[in-house]
Amino acid sequence: MTAWWRTSPGCGANADSDGLQRWLRDFLRDVLQRRGLSELLADPEFDSASLLDDPRSFAMNSLDMISMASRAAGSLGLDRTGLSDLLLARRSFQGWLEVMRRSLQADDSHIGFYSSGSMGSPTMSSHHIQHLLNECEAFASLLKRSDLAPERLVATVPSHHIYGFIWTQLLPARLSIPVNHIDPLTTLPVSWVKNLRNNDLIVCTPDTWHLILELGLTLPDRFIGISSAGKLAEADARTIRQGYPKARLIEVYGSTETAGIAYRMEDGDDYHLLPYWQIAETADGWHLQHRQSDMHVLLQDDIRSSGPDTIRLLGRRDDTVKINGHNIHLPSVAKSLEQHQDVGEARIVTNGAESQCQLHVFLALKQQPADIAIWSQHFSKWMSRQLGNTPAPASIVVGTALPRSSMGKPTSWNPESYPLIGGTRRFRSAMPAARQ
Repeated sequence: MTAWWRTSPGCGANADSDGLQRWLRDFLRDVLQRRGLSELLADPEFDSASLLDDPRSFAMNSLDMISMASRAAGSLGLDRTGLSDLLLARRSFQGWLEVMRRSLQADDSHIGFYSSGSMGSPTMSSHHIQHLLNECEAFASLLKRSDLAPERLVATVPSHHIYGFIWTQLLPARLSIPVNHIDPLTTLPVSWVKNLRNNDLIVCTPDTWHLILELGLTLPDRFIGISSAGKLAEADARTIRQGYPKARLIEVYGSTETAGIAYRMEDGDDYHLLPYWQIAETADGWHLQHRQSDMHVLLQDDIRSSGPDTIRLLGRRDDTVKINGHNIHLPSVAKSLEQHQDVGEARIVTNGAESQCQLHVFLALKQQPADIAIWSQHFSKWMSRQLGNTPAPASIVVGTALPRSSMGKPTSWNPESYPLIGGTRRFRSAMPAARQ
């Protein structure tokens, strides 16, 4: 068993003294994002540890503290050691660290990860540490077979998510390489990309890779790039592989429930299953079976088996999209917006492929506001609090009824077909002209 919470592969000014401190800081940052306080995280002087040192200043009441402590305890298994309640008694960053270290010293066999969720109510998936170490071993062997040996890991993803935990906590210890942690919210890509060097192992989300390319930034000649937490756009993957022929790009397919499932290192449709997974198709979809355990998962993606150990991804089976690494369940977002007293119905659609995906909202109001511009401004503030860490919609059309087909079924719409509401940047009006 690895005592990940004791080790510190970090380097530089932003390194923590051990893996647990890094995990807890990232966990607290996620709490703030879910509460709609992302703007605090953009301040490089802000320390997420202050959330525990002074929760009242963040409008955290006793129930909020209980919810946050319950999530932290569930993730690190404090319920198994009987130390969960101590988190409420030791309400400080150092206090939580001491309780967590005491618990992990007694039992660090499992760790839980919460799905990114769409409306701030994520669910937890528990993993045996050994299963995650198996993934590390599989990728360590894969890296050994390449002609590049990583000398440093550059992490732009949080360590309390399963992708970040495996690649920035466990794998660096397995490879005996240091980690340079980058916070994408406080550091512009032009600042940290210029400090990359040959033989770096660069861990990003598809959105970060896309931004690097969009800004025209230059990467080192030789690096190993890792992309997960969503599908990397084919055009972006092709640009990286063709622009840097001496580098290697590994796209990882997985989920919070399963950890890594498959990977690909070449352009094309096929992903190679990690050696301990096998898949089987049944009437209700594709099932994933772990050969070394009793883990059995029904995949939420449509896939196709393209060979004994290869698969092709065909898209989600439900109304879920992934934006900035977050799973966004469109009906849940619509239902949340319908909780506003003036909204009768809401519908969400998306446009853009993969990493460029954006949300577009149509609101059918119960009655027409006297001043649609003022109403839109008030609704915008309410929506920001309501959606938490769900990405803000690119457009919001306000009307009296959802657009429907001649058969009465809701249809999609083109936001550009509706005029902007004066004084706003993304609200558009589908109200009768006389009332605009």
